[in-house]
Amino acid sequence: MNFDVKGNLLKAEDFISNMKKLNIVAEQNFRMRKGMKEGQTYSEAGFNFPDDKFTLPENIGIADSLYILHYNPYEIAPYSMGPTQLIIKMDEVK
Repeated sequence: MNFDVKGNLLKAEDFISNMKKLNIVAEQNFRMRKGMKEGQTYSEAGFNFPDDKFTLPENIGIADSLYILHYNPYEIAPYSMGPTQLIIKMDEVK
């Protein structure tokens, strides 16, 4: 959970100015880290994204100059694949 200095709960859109760019960078990072081949669909690789299209997780945090994207078990894959965490530098999204 992310809060502002007054203690108000923030949504990802409140602290990420370019969600579209973050989605693009995160998808490239995800495909590389998971060793997916060019043109391979997520379902072929064992993932469960809605409509077989990459989506950002519900859990997005910030630390220093990083975005931390965390997919819980069962969120996009079977429990046996465990959680997935992506760390993306904010500079990559600008």
